[in-house]
Amino acid sequence: MQEVTRYFTPSVVGALVAIFLTVSPKPVEDLLSVGEQWLSPAIRAALPQNLNTGVTAMIGFFLGFSFMHFWLWFRWQLLRMLFSYRGWMYNPKSVATKIWAVLVKFHLQQNRGPYKTFSLQNVLPRLPVPSLEQTCHKYLLSVKPLLTEAEYAQTKQVVEQFKQNEGPKLQGYLKLRAWNKVNWLSEWWNDLAYLYQRSPIAINSNYYCLDSEALPTNNPIARAANMIHYGVLFHDLIHTERLPVLLANGLVPVCMDGYRYMFNACRIPGLEKDTLHNFPASNFVIVIRKGMFFKLDVYAENKKGVLTPLTPWELQCQLEKIYEMSEEQDDGCGVAAFTAINRTQWAKHRQALIQASPVNKATLHEVERALWHISLDCGVPKDISDQAKMLLCGDGVNRWFDICLSTIVFANGRAGGFAEHGAADATVV
Repeated sequence: MQEVTRYFTPSVVGALVAIFLTVSPKPVEDLLSVGEQWLSPAIRAALPQNLNTGVTAMIGFFLGFSFMHFWLWFRWQLLRMLFSYRGWMYNPKSVATKIWAVLVKFHLQQNRGPYKTFSLQNVLPRLPVPSLEQTCHKYLLSVKPLLTEAEYAQTKQVVEQFKQNEGPKLQGYLKLRAWNKVNWLSEWWNDLAYLYQRSPIAINSNYYCLDSEALPTNNPIARAANMIHYGVLFHDLIHTERLPVLLANGLVPVCMDGYRYMFNACRIPGLEKDTLHNFPASNFVIVIRKGMFFKLDVYAENKKGVLTPLTPWELQCQLEKIYEMSEEQDDGCGVAAFTAINRTQWAKHRQALIQASPVNKATLHEVERALWHISLDCGVPKDISDQAKMLLCGDGVNRWFDICLSTIVFANGRAGGFAEHGAADATVV
């Protein structure tokens, strides 16, 4: 466990034991003398009578290294077992839950600081498989409000036949899949609920987020600069795994896998099924203004040659230039509107764009691998409903709906965002 043993890694423990036994080799000699009783005379004769320093150090390192590895493995298994307990949701005041909470808190507090973002992923419990009886019962409950009495009676009869015939065999296949995967449902859910869907994602899949009612500034450039700056800082927390693990009730870790797709991620259209691409970390964002796309670097080298995020003021200066350039030119050609049409049609148009020009191919690659997108809209929402509509739909040219995260700033300083649902769920954004 990397965090718990930040200093006492297996190699460090092995080295410490090796040093100790080199200084005081008697424990090793006593251990070997006990082991000799179980060896044949020929093997005992072949063993050295006096241990030299090198052999003692090697034995000590092996013992310390092996013990620490076993201890780490044991703690992982213990944590996995503890987190599999679900009584804290249903019986929070029971004695068993209180004992469980003490054990979990004891193990979590062994760490000297926050756990790394993805460090507890391997101890999360597997998604349980409901019994065939539970599945059929919940299905009947879900369809009952939608059916007449006659239709419900017929459906119930079909479900009973399913339980007697195909059900047990399919339940066995499901258990086999669950044995091989930590989450037997997630892949099916993403594919069937999102990636296989051919309808436009702009209003059928993507979702929007409103800003707070209090308006910090009516200067859209300053607002956008601050949002970019703090967005980059948040990205750095995830990229370096310094974002603390979310703990429900301060005890139960929440799956953090969705944060991998918050930045540098894009949904790529396909003829039958889309794919989610998680690109390597980049150092720029895409700014969209009047249908034109601008690549904005958000890092600069400091005096030590280390890339550091630009300050809000530096970003504001760059955004002012983007505003000036967009006013001097005609509106863009509206290629972004393709991301709002049927997915199969968009896949064909995208392939045609790539084949038409190497410049198109390179431009698409930059648009899709950006940290995220920022849309600087010319419009001003009249009220909160109008703001929600503009965030979700845009004007057809100022949104790249495939990108997993976009922030939008209006001309009056109001802001918001939208996300591609297949990659970024509400618990993340």
